[in-house]
Order: sequence, then C-alpha cells, then structure tokens
Amino acid sequence: MSKLMTIWFKIWLCVISFLAILVIHIIEEGTLPGGFFYMYNTVFNPDNALYDRYPINRFSEMIENFFGVIACTICFWFFSNTLTVILWFVVCLVEIPGHLVTGIKIKHILESKGKTKRTIYNPGLVSDMLGFLPVAIVMFYNLIRTEISWYQWIEGVILGIVMMLICIQIPDKIFMNKNTRNVYTEGYGYFDKFDIQPDKRSVHK
Repeated sequence: MSKLMTIWFKIWLCVISFLAILVIHIIEEGTLPGGFFYMYNTVFNPDNALYDRYPINRFSEMIENFFGVIACTICFWFFSNTLTVILWFVVCLVEIPGHLVTGIKIKHILESKGKTKRTIYNPGLVSDMLGFLPVAIVMFYNLIRTEISWYQWIEGVILGIVMMLICIQIPDKIFMNKNTRNVYTEGYGYFDKFDIQPDKRSVHK
C-alpha cells in the first residue's frame, strides 16, 4: 500500500507541476514579456503582413490557453495516472524544441531586417527551460522506474498528440481569419525593443 501511495503521489506531483508551469508559460508568452503571437505569426511566413492577427489572433490564443489549462486540470483531478504523465511528457518533448527552433528562426528573420538580436530568447523559452525541461526529466525518470509497458507508451504518445490537436491545432484552424477584429493592439511585448511597426497593409478597416 505504501508503494502504491508513493507512485500515486509522484504522478500527482508531476501533473500539478505541469499545470503550474503551464500557467506561468502562458503568462510569459502573452504578458510578461508577451509578444509570442508576433513570433508565431512571422516565423512560418516572414512576409506575412497580417502578423497582428493571422494565423493566430487574440481569440484563438485565448481558446488555446483555456483548453490547455482545462485539460490539464481535468487530468489532475480525475485522471492522475501513468498515461497522463506520458501525455504531458510528450507535450514537453514538443514544446521545448519548438521554442528553441522558433527562437533561432525569429533571430535570423529579425537580423535579415537589419535588427540586432543577440540571443534566441523568445516569449515562453524561460518557462520551458526552467519549468518544462526539469519536469520532463523527472517524468521520464519516474516512468522508467515504474517499468511501464510499451503499449502504455504508445497509448500515452497518441493521447499527447490528440491533446495537442484539440488544444492547439484545431482552434488555430477554426478561428483563423484574416479579417478578424480580434487584433493584437497593445504592442509586441518582448519584440517592442526591435521597433516592430504594424504593416500598413494589415490595418483593419
């Protein structure tokens, strides 16, 4: 019984740690310092003139964050098990390299526009490296010690992919709209220092 309680506690701790870091991650991307939307809307298409609203806009980003927190909270309260840990471990494995790669890309994009950017920092990277990375390591360590089966790994990976589709990709596609009025109007957060100016072609009429 003691061993079972220890395993459950470790699972519970992993899930609640992920939830706490997720909230901090959302704050870093959107508010302190904020500006994630500019990077996301620019890095896949450097010539995008609608980076204040497309492909993601204020509403779609809100939906993504809401779904993410709700999904993690539900897992914490009702599904604290090994599959949940694998699920969020998979999310970490996508999230961390994602910010590293986009950080490198946005650095090159800004430099090609004559801006000076010395690091690959981007909104969300600090919470990734100081939050999600350590939690992912702890998750992996505990998963290995638990000696889970290969089909549990497969189930967890599939759940992780489905979760990212539901919380990120699907809302992005559904609410993607070049003519939306849910425009980012309060500056570019971290990227304000690079004197980013709204493209005249993107001004909503």
